[in-house]
Amino acid sequence: MQKKSILIVLLLIILSSYFVYAYSAKEFLQDYKELITGKAVQENKGGLFEEIVDFFKSLFGKKNVGADIRREQDKEVSQLNEQLVYLNEKYQQIYNKQNLDELVEINNKRKQKTIELMQKDPNEALKLVFDENERNKFPLEVQKDMEEKIVQEGKLEIRYADDFENPKNSKYYYDIIDDNFNKINVYPNKNINLVSNSRVEINGYKLENNLLVDVNNENLQILSLNEKAEETNENLGEQRTIVILMDYVDENNVLYPTISREDAQKAIFEEANDYYKENSYGKTWLTGNIVGPYKTTKPCSEYESIKLADKDVNFQNYERIIIFYPFYLRQNNICNIGGWGYDGISSLGKNYWSTEDGLISASYSLNLRKDLWVTGHELGHQFGVMHANLLDCNNLGYFEPDLCNLDYYGDPFDIMGNEGTRSRGLNPHLNAYNKEVIGYLSEEEIINQIEGEFDLKPIELGGDGIKLIKIPMPNKIYEYSLEYRQPIGFDKDIDDKLYDGVLLHITMPWHGADTSLYYPKDITIKPGEVFEDHSDNDVKIKVLSAYGSYAKVNIESKIQPFSRLDGILIEPKWGFIETLPNTINTIKLSIHNTGVIKAENIIAKLYRYEFIIVNNSKNGATEYIEELLSEENFGNLDAGEYKIIGLRYNTDEPRYNKYLIKINSENNFNEDGIKLRFTNRVSYEGAYLSLANFYLRDEFNTRLDKPPKVNQKILLIVDIYNQGLETAQNSTLSIYEAERTCNPYGCNYQPIGKIFETTRDLFKDLNREVFYNLEYTPRKSGKTYLTLELNHPNNRNPQKEFYYEFDVQPNKRPSSIKEKYER
Repeated sequence: MQKKSILIVLLLIILSSYFVYAYSAKEFLQDYKELITGKAVQENKGGLFEEIVDFFKSLFGKKNVGADIRREQDKEVSQLNEQLVYLNEKYQQIYNKQNLDELVEINNKRKQKTIELMQKDPNEALKLVFDENERNKFPLEVQKDMEEKIVQEGKLEIRYADDFENPKNSKYYYDIIDDNFNKINVYPNKNINLVSNSRVEINGYKLENNLLVDVNNENLQILSLNEKAEETNENLGEQRTIVILMDYVDENNVLYPTISREDAQKAIFEEANDYYKENSYGKTWLTGNIVGPYKTTKPCSEYESIKLADKDVNFQNYERIIIFYPFYLRQNNICNIGGWGYDGISSLGKNYWSTEDGLISASYSLNLRKDLWVTGHELGHQFGVMHANLLDCNNLGYFEPDLCNLDYYGDPFDIMGNEGTRSRGLNPHLNAYNKEVIGYLSEEEIINQIEGEFDLKPIELGGDGIKLIKIPMPNKIYEYSLEYRQPIGFDKDIDDKLYDGVLLHITMPWHGADTSLYYPKDITIKPGEVFEDHSDNDVKIKVLSAYGSYAKVNIESKIQPFSRLDGILIEPKWGFIETLPNTINTIKLSIHNTGVIKAENIIAKLYRYEFIIVNNSKNGATEYIEELLSEENFGNLDAGEYKIIGLRYNTDEPRYNKYLIKINSENNFNEDGIKLRFTNRVSYEGAYLSLANFYLRDEFNTRLDKPPKVNQKILLIVDIYNQGLETAQNSTLSIYEAERTCNPYGCNYQPIGKIFETTRDLFKDLNREVFYNLEYTPRKSGKTYLTLELNHPNNRNPQKEFYYEFDVQPNKRPSSIKEKYER
């Protein structure tokens, strides 16, 4: 009887483990299936199976500490919301300072908890925000520290943290940079499949420097994509690279050294250089220098690394930044995000950086390993490509999302996946789609086709011939791509089955998305085998032969021929331009026909526009007021071809202008056509200096939630920018403590003592801002007044003085040992 009981318990444990695993796998695949199919997959809720799963998960399931923390944060924010509403009703009945102070205090707590929830779980945070109607019910003293519905336009910066040991922990991080180069943290409720420096317009909730976004077609407008235009591709040619070595010093003052200069030289300028030179057919190579090592107590900080290297490096001379920290930090999970460690973190394309030599645009990666499968992978992100995954469709001869399993990083034949091959010291070529994204394949090497017979050349070899066949899928968000491999160079000795057929990938028709290798019966589609897509498009792909020097492929489908236009801005390069008043300017566009037939009668229209939020609901959309400035016909464009076009317009007086370009053809598959936007700031001649921002932080550079106290060391953050087109050399910033006197006609500030002065250049570079972090210690309580003076002989701004005031709390001395202990 005892043995039988033990067996029953063991059986229950096995069953529970199975149910938990099945349930988790189902959740994990859900989002991907929605992405691939373009439709939601229905889940059965509340059945007996779910109850069994929940029961066994509670008994045996692994505790999800992160989820528990998020649930606790949800509860806290929800309770603070209720408290806030109650106190506001109380305040509306009795207007007094005590009720207002209580309301402000609770709202400050709610603000911090809401920001934490935005960072941890944007979906839950969206459920708990106040919409504009609810927000307007609160007094202004409270509203200023509540989330506000805004429309924010700017350039996206995207980073990706790679955890190769636990791929599910890998994660995106987003920022948006406005035209004044202010950086705002973006917390979307789902991934944004773009690359850095794509220009977007986001409709979301801003709280301090954080923007919460419900990602959909209304709340995220893509204004221009940062994709390749043949003549402007920054991924080609010499890649000027600075390598920064960082040693880590822990709290016990123990030093952990990073890799040596010799290892860094080998890892980047030999192994990674050889890999990308071969992959690009000699079009890309790495050159540069190595600096450091620098000692730091801040683990895995790209900002700290660049700051320490700034004195030794002119970052204007580099476009790629590679940072190495000790592997010890990976072994001990010291470099982590949300508790999970990572092997490397990279920008997806280029980001903006403020350095002593001016504003630069550069991509970066931070590595904790020196192996090529990490350094080469992170460089791939720098060049703008994402991950190579694996779709295992259980030996089916066709693609069926509900029967396929996603293995993240699982494509063994691409360094952007490389699972299973990296352990053998192998680093396969990038797949053909990723080579197209970076810009290694020319127009002649890529075709979009829905039917016909074609020869595929090996992707390892340069020269003429088709290396990528893309099969566009109308009314689907995915397409198919075909390529052929041979045992050449980095693709040697991988797997004999790789070389005797054609590889099939499922890809997205925009850059910045993952690729997924479709796993048919045996790695590739072999000669004589047929792949079938059972959608309305009824695509059939048959491999006729694979001879080594080429593979012959036949494609059949029921897809009706169509044209499809894509477009990108070439100039202005970042979707932003600064010009003088009353000038004629020209913008350049690259138009690409990604369809399979000629695009006829292409017309481009240029508008000046403004936008407004048209309602106050949580899903408030935007409305555009448009003024047509010009219209031009650019004729026809054959399938697969690019065309560079130019549009001219006149500027007016100094101001911000937003422009919208609409491009369409008579037979474009997308009826809305292409929409591209850019901003033109018409600026002043000479230098035009002004104060952009001024705020306080504590000595650890964290924003102050309460007024500082007497004798508390704080930082004054002074943000100045030059709105003119001339660099203001030797500009002087002076800050004085001041006294204020007021009369019925206004207030005057009289300087009483200089506390800070500095002289430096204020650059014209795209309205570059300069940040001064001044240590300051207030000596008395009450109102403190400061006067800021900006001086330069060619400053065209008539306002030279700016004023700032803030409260200082008394630093009360403890009246007893007990009170001192409690404080």
